[in-house]
Amino acid sequence: MRLAALTSFVAYVALAAFLAFSLGTARGDATADFGRLLDESWDADMRADPLWATQTGDHRFDDRLPDLSMEAVKRRIAEKKALGERLAAIDRGALPRAEQIDYDIFARLLADDLAEATFETYLMPITNRGGFHTEFPELYKRLTLVSAKDYENYIARLAAFGTYAD
Repeated sequence: MRLAALTSFVAYVALAAFLAFSLGTARGDATADFGRLLDESWDADMRADPLWATQTGDHRFDDRLPDLSMEAVKRRIAEKKALGERLAAIDRGALPRAEQIDYDIFARLLADDLAEATFETYLMPITNRGGFHTEFPELYKRLTLVSAKDYENYIARLAAFGTYAD
């Protein structure tokens, strides 16, 4: 009888250790996957809107303007849909509580972006409240123009304005 109890106890401890390890691994995988997803989303957003990237301190795209062509807009919408699918594949419950909140916020922002895309608001670059045509002339006020490279980047953006406006 004692041997059976000891065997059961050992089996229980082994099962508990296995489950704890599995949960830790699942939690680690979910956290890593979610972190990668957020990083990739941020990078895509900075690439898609170089003006916003500059304002947030990301200077990798300082010589560019956003690509507002229909092809680029449709591609970004498809990328957002793919992000939503990847997000749904991450087990929210395996994330720590703080990351579950981040998950919920990101899911909401993503859903809002996709819902807005269904109304094709990207077809209205000019509204009664403003647009690229009123913001672009003020661009120099939001830039740090110190080095020669800063001025070269600004000149590249000025040169690209025709395509941007088209």
